[in-house]
Amino acid sequence: MRVARGHPTTGLPSKDLRVAYFVGCFADRCNPQLAQTLVKILEQNGIEVIVPEQKCCGLPQLAYGRTQDFHQNARFNLKVLSQAVREGYHVVTACTSCALVLKKEYPHFLQTEEAKLVAQRSFEICEYLLMLRDEEKLVLDLKEVPLRVAYKAPCHAIAQGTQQVGLRLVDLVPGLTRVEIQDNCCGIGGTFGFKHESFDISMKIGERLFREIEKAKVDRVITTCPTCKLQIEQGTGIQTIHPLELLSMAYSMK
Repeated sequence: MRVARGHPTTGLPSKDLRVAYFVGCFADRCNPQLAQTLVKILEQNGIEVIVPEQKCCGLPQLAYGRTQDFHQNARFNLKVLSQAVREGYHVVTACTSCALVLKKEYPHFLQTEEAKLVAQRSFEICEYLLMLRDEEKLVLDLKEVPLRVAYKAPCHAIAQGTQQVGLRLVDLVPGLTRVEIQDNCCGIGGTFGFKHESFDISMKIGERLFREIEKAKVDRVITTCPTCKLQIEQGTGIQTIHPLELLSMAYSMK
């Protein structure tokens, strides 16, 4: 396990706040800055972070009917993560799709005690930070961030009933001007929008959302889904970031 030790900065009981970070393929291979930001924010709040050995959550394999590969990845991840949970860790991820798999797909397809245990202790990172806020354990010494932003709720967050958690975290940041947009699907559909034969269809599906964002004249779009980020940036040219990245600005992290 790779380990990052939290350094208490506010008198928080760090021995009671321990997190196993499920990084996910996108943050690991395409956006390591997001992974670093997550760890820094948790450290800012005095939380111990471990990064266990892990494989892809398996959602891409499941989407293409490669159920044997999905089950193989799931069993590996559950063995590691269930051990961490038994040792008192929560499991967090900054990817909405990974969160869906940990909380919904693993217990549905595997139906094991390990799967149930991990699902009960797994959170998308915005959920986890809001839980800390509700328990008055989240550092809220935040500086103003004078940006005009719009929030896009991912389809996989809607499937979990967590479409508002990213928005609620964004609203903790002072100084923002948040613009409401009509929240439509971006069209990327996992890897659907990456394929040559479906790229044009994908962009057509997202066109209504792209026009909404362009009309809003925002500085940033905020979303918790990494593929939504790619699609929105391609469709609008507007930088699209995770709520964590906005929170890090308010913490004035480098």
